[in-house]
Amino acid sequence: MGGKIVTIAIARFATIRAVAYSVFCLVLIVACLAFFSYLISGQSGFVQTHGVGSLFFLVIGWFAGVIALLFVLTVLKLIVFSNSLAVWANEDDIIYVSKHWISAPKDKVVRVSLGTFGRFDTPAIVLHLKNGRAKFIPVGLLSEEPQIIVTRLKTTIAT
Repeated sequence: MGGKIVTIAIARFATIRAVAYSVFCLVLIVACLAFFSYLISGQSGFVQTHGVGSLFFLVIGWFAGVIALLFVLTVLKLIVFSNSLAVWANEDDIIYVSKHWISAPKDKVVRVSLGTFGRFDTPAIVLHLKNGRAKFIPVGLLSEEPQIIVTRLKTTIAT
């Protein structure tokens, strides 16, 4: 028989900060998508001026915008319908935002630490995996101190 999947809340979004950031990103992404759509449409003369090769980059930019839009909508959905849940664990995985965005099987995580990632050294919780790779959970929109979340993750992984 199918058992109930147990979800353990590890961290939540700082609701006001996350909503403000999400709305800002949403407006920016929609504006960029509209601009890219205008350039792709041919009415602007951009492709004729810059060549057909530029069309490739516009399409890539448009698809990147759609992916960013999906991420922001997923965050807003979590804030509204899941009590601002940002990081959680089930029997098998540690999940940030969605299993499709950032997740790691608990049995593959060898260490959890604080660190940074990206060009701008964004503060993050780092899940170090057995295969030598790392998964990063940005902490800027979370409601609690990163060290508290690290402790919860370590406890969750140990069980």
